Amino acid sequence: MLRQILTIATISLLLIGNNYQTSSQSQTEFEIWQQKHHKMYFGEEKIYRETVFQANKKMIENHNNDEQRSYDMGENQFMALTQDEFISLYLNQLDAPKLEQIEQREQIFNIDEPLKQIDWSSFSTIKEQGICGAGWAFSVSNSIEAWYGIRGGRNITASAQQLVDCDSYSKGCYGGYNYNAMHYAQQIGLMSSYYYPYVGQQQGCRYNRGEFRINNYQFVGNQQQTLQHYLQNYPVSVGVDASNWQFYKNGTFYDCGQTVNHYALAVGFDFGYNWIVQNSWGYGWGENGSIKLSPGNTCGILSQAYQIV
Repeated sequence: MLRQILTIATISLLLIGNNYQTSSQSQTEFEIWQQKHHKMYFGEEKIYRETVFQANKKMIENHNNDEQRSYDMGENQFMALTQDEFISLYLNQLDAPKLEQIEQREQIFNIDEPLKQIDWSSFSTIKEQGICGAGWAFSVSNSIEAWYGIRGGRNITASAQQLVDCDSYSKGCYGGYNYNAMHYAQQIGLMSSYYYPYVGQQQGCRYNRGEFRINNYQFVGNQQQTLQHYLQNYPVSVGVDASNWQFYKNGTFYDCGQTVNHYALAVGFDFGYNWIVQNSWGYGWGENGSIKLSPGNTCGILSQAYQIV
């Protein structure tokens, strides 16, 4: 009797395993991608999204087969979006900012002594902004996070959601500007993200106060050597043109214009003077959430570079 029960149980397990394997094998690449990234599409929407997915997949393959490219593309959470959809959902929808005239002081650095490569990435964590153009808020909250860690040895997480909700000079998920967010942090301060967590959409301002304040901030861009010099102290919030960042995976990126439509955090540069930039699209994007940009004003990185002082 016991042998019969064990035989029936073994057969049942084999059948379940075979059914699972058959079900798994019958899934399309698109359906496997949907499961991995928790996407749900049905009917005509699913047909359309799968068409976009396949077109993007082909584009990525063609790009990676080009040996002249200095960077690779890869599949990620944006595979079912066209470039226009990606731009409208994840990047700044505001016009390029009209910056006030900043008095440019002549920067004199010792050019005889080369600047050392630097990487502050361990002092801030990669965030996930979701379907909300809040890169500007994360760029600043992460710079505050790093500033407190480097300057005072405090491990904090400053609330990006507070900036999205409460910075009246910006437009929440439609975009904002890093210098406005820094002004808010200077005047009001930010709360911990533990008490004011990120929800990925703009809501009413819950707390217009905060313990994490900054003393001041300054423009540190225009020239490559200027930004490199100030990166020796702390990370820098930078405006960038991220229109073509959708499928970046690794390598040195250069394929972009200079019209600012996104904000990220420059955390350093490597021995080849390539910029190291932390983004807010999760660890599954780029090089564990970061991108490496070629030297110079690539993607407009020098045009809106602001640092806490």
